[in-house]
Amino acid sequence: MALGIFEDTGSFTFSSTTPEDMEAGAYLLRQGADLNVVAQIVTRELTAEQVTLLNDLIAHASRFPVDGIEIVLARTVTSQYVSDFAVLAHKFMDMENLQVLFALAQMEDRVFIVGRSRLPEVNVGEILAEMGGGRLGANGSHQIDLLRFWLGEIAAVSGEVRTLVPDRVGPRTGERWTATADDMVGFTAEMASGAVASVFLSGAARHNIGNSVHIFGSEGTIMLADRDERLLLARAGEDFQDVSEADPNAALPGIGKGIWNVSFVGLIQEVTAAIREGRPVRQGATFADGWRCQLVMDAVRQSSQERRWIALA
Repeated sequence: MALGIFEDTGSFTFSSTTPEDMEAGAYLLRQGADLNVVAQIVTRELTAEQVTLLNDLIAHASRFPVDGIEIVLARTVTSQYVSDFAVLAHKFMDMENLQVLFALAQMEDRVFIVGRSRLPEVNVGEILAEMGGGRLGANGSHQIDLLRFWLGEIAAVSGEVRTLVPDRVGPRTGERWTATADDMVGFTAEMASGAVASVFLSGAARHNIGNSVHIFGSEGTIMLADRDERLLLARAGEDFQDVSEADPNAALPGIGKGIWNVSFVGLIQEVTAAIREGRPVRQGATFADGWRCQLVMDAVRQSSQERRWIALA
């Protein structure tokens, strides 16, 4: 824990360092934290993979002047996980004498972002807090899109957004870290049509049961699950039948298996056709859909914070 505080505060030199950080450091020292161990780890040599990632980060850095302050945005991509990305961002700050840095790295199937600032005018904690993340953004956004596609606009929501397991251990490094992104989301959505939807998402459950959607109506039931990607329909008084439709893009060379990959191909085909023909997009998500989805996610968070229903305009 002491190592994390020293790294995140630049050994208590970053302008974002708070009195609480100092008090936490003092408490850990009183509890026996070994500064020699901290110093050895903070100043340890970089691995070959880390050096490569750092060089790529520097090579893909852009500088933007904002209200007289230079903001540096750097990005990198690697097919494998490389530990201690925050350390690399710190070293980049020192090497280039940067004042404000936002570093992004796509590793395997995840994106990591680190913000660092030496200026009191730029609070990277507040800035990054606006990015959200967690189950609501990663998976809830897709569920909201699907609800709107099938059932129309969402009129009001009541939800709960929580981090149930904040204390975690990195599976590759064994290092302890604290999660701040939500790992559990549950919300009820009242649709403009009068339908009611219930959504539950968990990143903390011990067993993964996958994604599944059930729609119950007066005339029948629809089910869709990602384990087999089959669309099942049961009309009143009948058994479930498979009403799935084969996607013509599924057989294209180079397309990965799974409905997500195929659906993205269909979206790109429609968008490029709309641009080429000078017409609006007829099917598939638009920027307006993304905006509406963000409004719903914001409303779910607000509902969780204020413990009440939130109506959407």
